[in-house]
Amino acid sequence: MRRVLYIIIGVALLCASCGQRYEAKQVVGRFIEQNAVNPDLFKSKSYLKFDSTKVVGPAAIALMRRQADADPLYKRGIHYEAEPTGAKLFYISMTYRYDTVSYRQTFYLDEQLQHVVAFKNAQQ
Repeated sequence: MRRVLYIIIGVALLCASCGQRYEAKQVVGRFIEQNAVNPDLFKSKSYLKFDSTKVVGPAAIALMRRQADADPLYKRGIHYEAEPTGAKLFYISMTYRYDTVSYRQTFYLDEQLQHVVAFKNAQQ
């Protein structure tokens, strides 16, 4: 009987995680549409790791935002909808091709999975 209970709990957690990952992908997609200079050139998108973190604080967020403002793929002066209010953020990594170059970005989202609060970009 305990084994069945553990299986049910495991399946429930897996389903909840899949729903959160889907929400995160939707939020990131809207963020790119609103803030990329040319969102149509983001090709072959692939979402990788989705998880949460408590180690990204206000200083790291401010630094990522300053660096993003210099990213040529994005508009200047990105308006972020929210400042993180909780201790936990979610993040999701994405790879894509832009023109002929491959990129990987990690997007940090608020605890409610409603807004991107920062991202970092690394050319592959």
